[in-house]
Amino acid sequence: MNRSVQWVVVVFALCFGAATVAWVMMRPTRGVLRSETERQVTQRLSRDSTPTPLPAVLKRDDSTRSKLAPPSPTTPPRSPKSWKVSPAPDRSSLLISARLKCPAGVADCSGNTQARLGLGHVDEADLREVGDSASRTRPATLEDLVNIREWRLANVATSPEGDVVVGPVEVPRVDAYELLAWNNDALVYYHTRIMASEVRESSGTVELGELSPQPYTGVRVVLQGNAEFSHIRAILNRIPAAEAERASRFLLLAQVIAPELMDSLLNAEPIALATEHPNIIAPLPPDEALQITLVSPADIEAQPVQVPLVEGKIVDATISLDDVFPEGARATIELEGRLEIGDTGQPLAGATVLRDLGGRSESYSTDEQGIFRVKDLPMDRISAFDVETTRGTTPRPLVPSRWHFDFAPPLATTGSVVRMKWKVPAYRYLVLELRSKAAQDISALSQPPYPIFVVEREEGGRWQVVPIDFFDVSPVDIAAAIEEPGRYRMLVAASPVAIWQSQPVTITEKSSEVVTHLADPTIEFRELKVRVVDSIRGEGLGRAAVTVSGPNGSLPPVRLLTNDEGVVKFSNQGVSNISLWVEKPRYQPTQRTFSSGELEGEVEIRMAPE
Repeated sequence: MNRSVQWVVVVFALCFGAATVAWVMMRPTRGVLRSETERQVTQRLSRDSTPTPLPAVLKRDDSTRSKLAPPSPTTPPRSPKSWKVSPAPDRSSLLISARLKCPAGVADCSGNTQARLGLGHVDEADLREVGDSASRTRPATLEDLVNIREWRLANVATSPEGDVVVGPVEVPRVDAYELLAWNNDALVYYHTRIMASEVRESSGTVELGELSPQPYTGVRVVLQGNAEFSHIRAILNRIPAAEAERASRFLLLAQVIAPELMDSLLNAEPIALATEHPNIIAPLPPDEALQITLVSPADIEAQPVQVPLVEGKIVDATISLDDVFPEGARATIELEGRLEIGDTGQPLAGATVLRDLGGRSESYSTDEQGIFRVKDLPMDRISAFDVETTRGTTPRPLVPSRWHFDFAPPLATTGSVVRMKWKVPAYRYLVLELRSKAAQDISALSQPPYPIFVVEREEGGRWQVVPIDFFDVSPVDIAAAIEEPGRYRMLVAASPVAIWQSQPVTITEKSSEVVTHLADPTIEFRELKVRVVDSIRGEGLGRAAVTVSGPNGSLPPVRLLTNDEGVVKFSNQGVSNISLWVEKPRYQPTQRTFSSGELEGEVEIRMAPE
């Protein structure tokens, strides 16, 4: 082949290649839209993204209105042609905004309107499922695979033209966006979704156009009948419709609009309904009905009432307390209780009485006669109470700072007053005098948190530690508050291994103060010298940590450091053994226990290098 023919072939090949590339670039991309979206989603899912949902603020109807509930999502029809897309400088984010149409008859709906912008993602696993066997049930479109992982706060304002405008809100590039707005005064919400594939520019400002309001689905409840309480609790239960999928989708929106109401619907948490004013429970999902069960202050559940729902409307429901509580909503009694100080007959004035209501409590105060009053106590169960007191003007408290008692209702007529009396245990005091040489040794040896005082009571021939609510410590004595009669002694610890005992004494019902002394006020303490050395070289190890513990587990250990020669010294008294735990960097921790005969003089602990 001559040279001219070769040049013709080369030119022809180059032209054919250029034409092929141009044809591929000009080919429509609609047929690969899903696969391209799938590729982008897979890349995004490979990055860790932690959603930070914002709490929704729920406004009530008025001061007595119950918690608002959720709406039913029927996404308004939208036309992609109405979206206006203009270029934006940042290709990694979008600016999204929308206009809200005020409901009919509402002049200004921007005052109590809130808005959130949801960021939607499509999981890679869901995309793979779409491509699996055709026999498997699959979503009809990619939009059905969207999960909203985060709701961002969106600003709401009024434009110069008088329109209610949401945004613009800057958001990152994700698979889909949902705009959710609501107005609890007008009882409407707004909702729409846009897929990322519908935003045809690689970056820009997206205006969703004007969104129409969707009315709440809900119930306006009026309670009839004579009630001696201003509020009553109500348990809400859903009666789902046959088409449950749409209601389930709406519940995701309702958790943003009305989280407290959704907590009540999904977890059976009671809400409060006013007995004097109408209560609006909205927005609710498009269920068949709402079941309302009233609970009286005496914890008596009424007969449930089902209210049929009408989607997009607030239906009226009147509940008669006389009908739902056939035996009366007040199966209760009133308690007039009196608290006295032990057997003295003196009133316990100024005390706080707390009633446990399962997770919360009510408080009452005793007057000068020690009397407190509690209304609406249930007649069919025991009520638990706790008494809290303060020391007052006396140097030592007369009664425990906290004391528990139960009230078992007697057989009585509903609504009657029951008068009962309780005796709060009066303190008796075990007093240990500290005027001996041993007491001076205790003061000299103690370092914080010592000295520590322990009270023991003899039970079946054995001494048991007794928790003490109050100690009165002075330079000359220690007083411990005792609640019950018995045989007692006091331990005074200058360290976990230096303990002095008092003489045992007996405290009776009539005792007010019993004085005791140290069992051996002349006894002297012993000193133990511990030397920590390297097991190979025999050299003393400085700044080794030595933790000292004694046989009494209620006393905290102390931590000491050896000096430059590896020596640490400490005193001991009144213990049968001493445990040491020694630590130092680059050495194996070592534990040693010394018993009687080894608690005085000098001992050596050898540590092996690691």
